[in-house]
Amino acid sequence: EKGEVNGFAGCNQYFGAYKVDENGISIMPSGSTKAFCQGVMELEDAFLRGLAEVKTYTLTNDKLELNCNTGMAIQFVKK
Repeated sequence: EKGEVNGFAGCNQYFGAYKVDENGISIMPSGSTKAFCQGVMELEDAFLRGLAEVKTYTLTNDKLELNCNTGMAIQFVKK
């Protein structure tokens, strides 16, 4: 509602802003905590880079899918 995004990326908390318009969605991660977690960092880095590449989204039932123009998708499922 406020255009803010935040969450847990596997090791660190991230935060930033998002904007939805007629062309899709833009996510601008502006920062994260800087802890190091053995075995998780490569996946976390890919996730955070992916957020910055999101262009469109689909929201159905309990699933939010963020789509990048690279063909990659990030899915969030409500539990």
